[in-house]
Amino acid sequence: MDDVFSKAPGSGSNRTFKAKEVRAHFSPSYGVHRGLIKDPSWPPTHFPEDGAAMARRSLRADCSFQVLFDGGAPIKVTGDISDGGARFVAPAHASDSHVQVLVDDRGTQVAARAEILSCHAKGNGFEYRARIPDAVQATALWQAVFQKV
Repeated sequence: MDDVFSKAPGSGSNRTFKAKEVRAHFSPSYGVHRGLIKDPSWPPTHFPEDGAAMARRSLRADCSFQVLFDGGAPIKVTGDISDGGARFVAPAHASDSHVQVLVDDRGTQVAARAEILSCHAKGNGFEYRARIPDAVQATALWQAVFQKV
């Protein structure tokens, strides 16, 4: 009778049962975004002639403006506004899905309702990225900002 725990005569190897190595599994884009792995597309093969800002659909203008979350008072923020949306840093996190963006244009306030796309902690506040779906409101807001700049 053969011993079941040892190598049998004529067999090539013993089978061992070792603990397998545990590795973290995540998407490459998540790893690049979080700084865990190097971005494979950086540096680019060639840099654009006029910079990355010229490749955008609409120009961004750095400015200060006010935002109004539902049920709150207007908050003065700095950020940038484009024809399609806004990016700003607010001191508090809001659970709303929409925000009013207010720009003062020669004594009158121009307002646009924007939907919040993302919110991330940044420094002492939270960075918001918002999109203005109504093209008429977005254009009016952009013209008010452009006249200030």
